[in-house]
Amino acid sequence: MSPKPLSTPSLLELIDLFEQSGQPILDGDGQRLHGVPGWELSRRAILSSLELAAWTECVGYAGFYPVPRGDEVVMVDIEEDDEQGQYRYRCPETFRVKAIPAEMACVRTIPTAKLLNHLADLLEIPQALRRGIAIAAVDDALWQLGKMRIGLAHIDVWLARGLATRIETIFQYFGQSALPDTGIIFTTGPTLSAMTPPPRNYRVIPLASVLTLHS
Repeated sequence: MSPKPLSTPSLLELIDLFEQSGQPILDGDGQRLHGVPGWELSRRAILSSLELAAWTECVGYAGFYPVPRGDEVVMVDIEEDDEQGQYRYRCPETFRVKAIPAEMACVRTIPTAKLLNHLADLLEIPQALRRGIAIAAVDDALWQLGKMRIGLAHIDVWLARGLATRIETIFQYFGQSALPDTGIIFTTGPTLSAMTPPPRNYRVIPLASVLTLHS
């Protein structure tokens, strides 16, 4: 069953989580997980628990957890508790063992294919023009959504994640002569500085700027 369509505020928050998911989080074995930890999700005010369940999936559990120590917040190691559904840590102030729900340590990711196809639906890109959507053009950072009709022309449309930190690699990709000179690069992050020229005749547009809040 397809998940219930998201309101625009919920979609904007999901896009923001997708951008954040590009940053790795270490689990208890030192393996990198790509997603958003439960303690971050608990601070989100828009996406409901049902929406999170429909649009995200747990890929593992973080090996640390933020706790207060005086006027600051520090990361402490956590481990699975004997009590099912809990993790535990030693408080840096009292040195007592404390427990947290496992969901707070759960790292959740947004299935890329699901989000990309949903965005392609919103942009009214036909299925026949989404042939490149399944494989990232730049690993975990750039995908071709397909060709979107603008006026009488079909324009190549791309989605970039973490553009601010991987701009050189992503822009270098568009230097290939096999690619058209013109296209649109939607980014899940903020707009680029006006001092940063886009590759060739491409336009870089924050995806959030084309979503209207009332729709």
